[in-house]
Amino acid sequence: MADTPMRDAVERSIKAASEGGALDLERHAAPIAMLRHMADFLDGSGPNGTPAMRYATPASFLSYCDALGLLPEKGEQPKEPAKRGTLGDLRGKFKQSGKSE
Repeated sequence: MADTPMRDAVERSIKAASEGGALDLERHAAPIAMLRHMADFLDGSGPNGTPAMRYATPASFLSYCDALGLLPEKGEQPKEPAKRGTLGDLRGKFKQSGKSE
């Protein structure tokens, strides 16, 4: 299997964004295709073995990511999983709502 860290990361980001409803695979098909192409290029090499970074700059790559909404907002913190209450907490809320016996 080829070493493709950029393409693998792009695919994970696309999957997460589309499953979360932030990315429409049909509507964004062209920029997604270009992003995949750039990732493949960055994972490989350019013409005549020239390093790909010389032709496909990280800035261009990141601008496609940004256009697709794949970059986190500045200052955005990772979401914490929802905390689950105990059975006692749920009973207390139920009693407070006035719905108990």
